[in-house]
Amino acid sequence: MNKKFLLFFLFILMFAFLPDLFSQEMRDLRVGSFLEGELSGNDNHWFRLQAAQNGFLSLEITGELDTFMEVLNEQRVRLTIGDNWMEARNNKMELSIRAGNVYFIRLSMYGREAKPYRITSSFTPYTPLQLNIDSFRSGNIERKKEYWFYVQAAEDNTLIIETTGGTSTYLEIFTDKYEPISSSLRGGERRNARLEIPVRAGNIYIIMLRGEYDSTTGRFHIMAYHGKRQ
Repeated sequence: MNKKFLLFFLFILMFAFLPDLFSQEMRDLRVGSFLEGELSGNDNHWFRLQAAQNGFLSLEITGELDTFMEVLNEQRVRLTIGDNWMEARNNKMELSIRAGNVYFIRLSMYGREAKPYRITSSFTPYTPLQLNIDSFRSGNIERKKEYWFYVQAAEDNTLIIETTGGTSTYLEIFTDKYEPISSSLRGGERRNARLEIPVRAGNIYIIMLRGEYDSTTGRFHIMAYHGKRQ
């Protein structure tokens, strides 16, 4: 059999079984609630969670077992993992979620003996800080953390949002309903991200700032102004 055809066939076969994989023992986990179960080393327990608001989701596993947890989006792309690396029995992770999106959680464990567990979800809504035109805010970027701001356009013009300092940054900007408008990584050798969009006077825009990578840390300054910087 042709080698390329065989690889193509295996690729199609793998994706054909993905829906069955996700449909097995799928349980709905509501935000702000918990579910209980019993897990053994041969098990994969799946949960489905739909976000009602934009904010931060916290997932925690409690029980006398050593667990591994991962979260995937609707396209089955892994977003993050939680593994305590045997430092503690309980496993906890946090991630940013968007209203209306569905997230899939896979839970497994190290060891063979079946043990009970509880998975708990909690939620913290975004609380953006005000960023005035022709002003700036400063802070420290921590690993895997996001920082949220809002700015109100003073005129029909171009709004420029940029960071300064020695920390590599990433920016996203949204409407006041958290609909994505644009995003920006640092450019070339620049460590600082910069966004430039047309805006309408009085409209509010939401800004998310984080480090370029999950491991990025350091000081940042973020500023907002209209028109081209002189």
